[in-house]
Amino acid sequence: MQAVITGDIINSSSIKNRDTLIKRLKQEFTQLEKVKSNSFSLYRGDAFQGICQAKDAFIIYMKIKALLVNKESDVRIAIGIGPIEHMKKNLAESDGTAFRLSGRTLDNLKPENKKFMIKTMSEEINKELELECSMLDALLSNWSVKSTEVIYHVLEDKTQLEIAELLGISQSAVQQRLKTANWPIIELFMKRYEEIVKQL
Repeated sequence: MQAVITGDIINSSSIKNRDTLIKRLKQEFTQLEKVKSNSFSLYRGDAFQGICQAKDAFIIYMKIKALLVNKESDVRIAIGIGPIEHMKKNLAESDGTAFRLSGRTLDNLKPENKKFMIKTMSEEINKELELECSMLDALLSNWSVKSTEVIYHVLEDKTQLEIAELLGISQSAVQQRLKTANWPIIELFMKRYEEIVKQL
C-alpha cells in the first residue's frame, strides 16, 4: 500500500532565514529519496508532495514536522493512503486515489484550523484517525525547538547516548526532552498506525 504526503509551510513568506529552511527541507527530501520507492518534490516555494510506502508515511511526517519546528516554523500535512493508479516519472503528472485523498484533505485542514490528518479508503478507519490525529496535532503544537532536535534523531534510530553526544547534553537531558515532547504517547500512535496500515 502506498501513501501520498502533501504539505505546505505555514506563513512561509514571514519566516526568518527562509532560504536556509528550504535548503534543509530539500536535503531531507534527497535523503528520503535514497529509498527506491520514495519520490518528493517542492513546488511554489512553500508546498511539497511525496510518495512513499504507507508504513513509512507517519515517520516521514514526524521528521518533516520536527525539522520545521526546529527552524521555528510549522507545517500542515495530509497523508492519503490508497492506490496510485497513474504513476508518472514527473510527480506532478501522477494521479490516483492516494493523491486525491491527500490533496482534498490538505485543502480542508486550514479552514478547520488543523495541521495534520490521515485519510484512507475506509470510513470506519477514518473516523478513528480523525480523533487520533486531532489529539496528536494538539500534543505536537507544544513542541519546543530543543525537543525537536531530540525527536528528529530518535526517528533516525539513534540511541539516547548517541543523541546526547551529538547535541552536547547529558543522557538525562535527552530523556527529559523526550518526556516534555510527549514521546511515550507518540510511540503509542506509531504502533497503532502500523496496525492500521496492515489492515488496509
